[in-house]
Amino acid sequence: MHWHAYAWVGHERPADNIRNDKSQPTPPLRVGEWLGKPERFIVAIFDSTPEGISDALEWMRQGAEEHVYVSEASFPLDARLKYVAEQLSHNGRAGDVVWGYYSKSKRYVSRALIACTCQRKARKPAPYLEGPHGQ
Repeated sequence: MHWHAYAWVGHERPADNIRNDKSQPTPPLRVGEWLGKPERFIVAIFDSTPEGISDALEWMRQGAEEHVYVSEASFPLDARLKYVAEQLSHNGRAGDVVWGYYSKSKRYVSRALIACTCQRKARKPAPYLEGPHGQ
């Protein structure tokens, strides 16, 4: 298992018709649809080793420090990162982590770690993982 990392920042939450457009880097309406977006939107890939999980946590932290949550006092970054660590560490059952929020600078921020096993249940593998180099 590994995670594909996606990030997007805009002036406001994108309209649903834009979110449905796979050619746009905006967060999709359904979490699993990130894997159907073009490979160029992946900003990093983290594996499930302790080092990979640590790197994924640091990536989430960096984004949150760059774009501070408007309600940081009500849901502090350390509490959010604890949740992320728990999600990423469930041996073989780890899931997706998705943040979508408004920042203090009035931007809509989306950061996502999408679990990929190359054989997601009831879904085709990500398109770029098919063929001679994928599963």
